[in-house]
Amino acid sequence: LGCSQSEFGMLTLDISRCSLDDSAEYSVVVKNPYGEAYSFATVLVRKYYGKESGFDSEIYKRTLMRQDADFASTLKPVFTREKEPFTLFCSFTADLQEHQRDIRWFRDGELLKDSDRRQIKCGDCDASLTVSCAYKEDEGFYSVRIPTQDGYSEQRAYVFVRDAAAATAGAPGSPLNVQCHDVNRN
Repeated sequence: LGCSQSEFGMLTLDISRCSLDDSAEYSVVVKNPYGEAYSFATVLVRKYYGKESGFDSEIYKRTLMRQDADFASTLKPVFTREKEPFTLFCSFTADLQEHQRDIRWFRDGELLKDSDRRQIKCGDCDASLTVSCAYKEDEGFYSVRIPTQDGYSEQRAYVFVRDAAAATAGAPGSPLNVQCHDVNRN
């Protein structure tokens, strides 16, 4: 169990090798001279792998014999403006092995796919995610996962999207993608 804070103030709680006993509601209270903020998350551990997840497992022994590629660089935070492109890029220590080619990108925990605005590339020693035109909805916590023989390796970074310049002087920048479904409903 570990808690860390990034240089940009993002707090994370990491639970490695969790067990059924780690199922709980976790909370955090952050205080400063201006007040305090509270947040919580519920964690449910559904399955215990027992000996298969420890250092004496066959999976661990196989990992020692053949090294998986790992991250060679840290995924860096991105500061961009609306309507501008941005790219997240990571490189690996070696060529990806066959079982590692299924690299996945996430934003705020949701799996990302290729689209008309988003392009995902994976080479032998690198991977990238490019968004051709950023919107406020693209802001969030991005992560990239490389499959390993005993799970996956992950890197995370935050993408900050600032408002675009106003179309007319003095007007606000573009709003979030707001949808109204039923204005008469309470």
